Amino acid sequence: MGNKNARTSRCWAGTMTIPRELRMQGDRLYTYPIAKLKTLRTKLLFTQDKFSKETSFNSNSHALEINANFSWGDSADTSVYFKLSDEVKNQILTIEFNPIKQKAYLLRDGKNGKRQASFSLKEQLKLKIYVYSSSIEVFINDGESSFTERFYVEGSLNFNFSSDSLMKQKVKVYCLSEN
Repeated sequence: MGNKNARTSRCWAGTMTIPRELRMQGDRLYTYPIAKLKTLRTKLLFTQDKFSKETSFNSNSHALEINANFSWGDSADTSVYFKLSDEVKNQILTIEFNPIKQKAYLLRDGKNGKRQASFSLKEQLKLKIYVYSSSIEVFINDGESSFTERFYVEGSLNFNFSSDSLMKQKVKVYCLSEN
């Protein structure tokens, strides 16, 4: 899934991506990770299924699959936030999922530090996130939109999902084989 040398490289190495399948739905192209990636799961690292405003976890592994579903319910005007930081809480990136504008906004430091993608407002916001070595791939609503980013961090990673209102949050995190 990635180049081991890119993990420690401090120079530009390009974005590594996971294998994807493409499909047309109406006039929109969807991109989604291939199903075979599930075979890379080695253990369930974290799970949560409850009403909450916040879910946080950390991992020493840089090879993860994160499945997160958020039910808008009566909170269809409440943004959901995903934050990735390093072990000393330095922010790597933040993504806001704004249901009113039906946009996801990715924010990070540096050139091209703000990007956006559209998504449809449905009953649930569905996220599938892959972290591998120095890349993160975020798939929104079964591949309707996606982001790919590079980051260089040593040590553990901290993950946080939050919202301003109480909402049903279902999160499962799997460690992946690095072979």
